[in-house]
Amino acid sequence: MRASRRLVWATALAFLFSTPALAQKGRSSSSSRPSGGSSRPSGGSSRPSSGSSRPSGGSMFGGSKSSTSSKPPTAATGGKAATGAGGSMFGGSKPSTTPHADKPSTAGAGGSSKPPAGVKPGPASAENSTSSRPTSGGVSTKAQAQRREESRQAYITTQKATAPPRGEAVIGGRSVKVEASSPAVTQLRERPSTYIQPAVRRERFVQHVTVYHYAHPYDYYWSRPVGYGIGPYSVGFWWMMMEWNAERRAQWLYHNQARLSAEAYADAARDAEVQRRLAALEAQRVPRDANYVDPEFAADPTDQYDQNYVEAAYNPAAMPEQDRGTPAYPAAAQQSRGSGIGTLMLWITGVCGAAAVAYVFFNVRWGK
Repeated sequence: MRASRRLVWATALAFLFSTPALAQKGRSSSSSRPSGGSSRPSGGSSRPSSGSSRPSGGSMFGGSKSSTSSKPPTAATGGKAATGAGGSMFGGSKPSTTPHADKPSTAGAGGSSKPPAGVKPGPASAENSTSSRPTSGGVSTKAQAQRREESRQAYITTQKATAPPRGEAVIGGRSVKVEASSPAVTQLRERPSTYIQPAVRRERFVQHVTVYHYAHPYDYYWSRPVGYGIGPYSVGFWWMMMEWNAERRAQWLYHNQARLSAEAYADAARDAEVQRRLAALEAQRVPRDANYVDPEFAADPTDQYDQNYVEAAYNPAAMPEQDRGTPAYPAAAQQSRGSGIGTLMLWITGVCGAAAVAYVFFNVRWGK
């Protein structure tokens, strides 16, 4: 009678203590595997390493107690081969912690980091010829953000403008009237819609700055803000114009004064030589040409204008956004949810089993 009760109690206690260990094993099974994809030790030998009487084994309930026995496992005992890492009975085996044991040689397969200044690099080897950090490619965060903004614009491809131009465009927080009858807008609307794509226009601007030997690169002109109204013109064109000589700048300001704010006109004409040439043009009563374009931009006058003005003048049909159909849960979240459900089921099973054992122990009369 007493022996039967002791057996039942031992079985119940072993089941209750093993349930959390099994739950822990289920949670860590997806992340505790070594990267090599194999559970066998790297040495391929079933014998423990020399100099060790026995690998430190885990306790019955997932602990880390060290073994007090000095007998090594033999083939006759039927035990598992030692891994040298000390895995627990229910916690799964741990990967080997020997330095560089699980790192394959990857010489020549990745980017290398530069040595510090004043230090002569040593001979190349499988251990120091590679770096664990991937190369960045030299792409700045600002350039990435600009490319994302450019790729956001997408139009239906047409050979020329099909919709009438819009009445106005918003540039720098100010409304600018679209001159639909101007030669520049008429020429623009005869081009295919791909011509006004931001990425395509940017390539033309970069080439223009290079071909005409401006003092600064593209980013210098298009990243500087303008605090006053400059009409339909882009900030890049405005700062390029400010580098022209006095005669050229005076000609452009004289004919395009009506499109500029008073602050913009005064700032562009602040040089004494520019003011003198403007006064000479006014004294001669030279007729103002509302469609005047600097000879440098005569081939494509729309390169002077802001992107918002170009889009308002062309009025392209926008490409509808495609539904990417992203999954409701990422892969990591799905694995997390799956392991949580398994843990809950194990706990329910353990509680039910313990209740059943208690019921049998207190309600069943043994030997009657």
